[in-house]
Amino acid sequence: MVLQLLLHTAKPMPSIPSQPSLAVPPSPLSNPEMEGKKLLGAYMMSPYLDLLARNPACKSYVTNYDSDITSQVKLEDFGQRVMAGIPTSDPEVAKLLPYIDSQLAPAGFYSDLPSTISSILISAGGGEALLDDIIQFGEILKSTTDGKAMETRVLVDDFGVHLDPMLDFFAGMPEDKLGSVTKDIVKWFGERVTA
Repeated sequence: MVLQLLLHTAKPMPSIPSQPSLAVPPSPLSNPEMEGKKLLGAYMMSPYLDLLARNPACKSYVTNYDSDITSQVKLEDFGQRVMAGIPTSDPEVAKLLPYIDSQLAPAGFYSDLPSTISSILISAGGGEALLDDIIQFGEILKSTTDGKAMETRVLVDDFGVHLDPMLDFFAGMPEDKLGSVTKDIVKWFGERVTA
């Protein structure tokens, strides 16, 4: 959802007269009060970027099958449910699909993001099914937004699984026992958020 909100702010989704049910209101970040301002940062934890889990470069679907809390089969099933009822063969609807599925984004699709945000932090678990997708996406962001005032950082927790930093907090881990990636995330937020 973070990525979709940022994209819709930087590059508003077009309306499709033939598909009123797919109408999207303006981004809440594109109001007059935000004119000329950017968010300091956004965090994406284990982002689910390829809705139908079809990226052939994502070997981690297979290599991390036994270590993660999710799998390619579950991701494909969820993606099919999300995409159900969306007329993907309609050429006008096809223009909207890159907003929800990064595998459908054309080259340069993310180039407008620096107009909306200064920094994006992405984390992944070394043992998660989405690892390769997340790393590939981080590289795409870095290369697309290079030199445009947007930092992109990708942190990988070598032994982490899908949504691992959140699991640290659910388990009530004391701060001194948090994994190094979780500590880096907390530090990153602390550098961007003021009381």
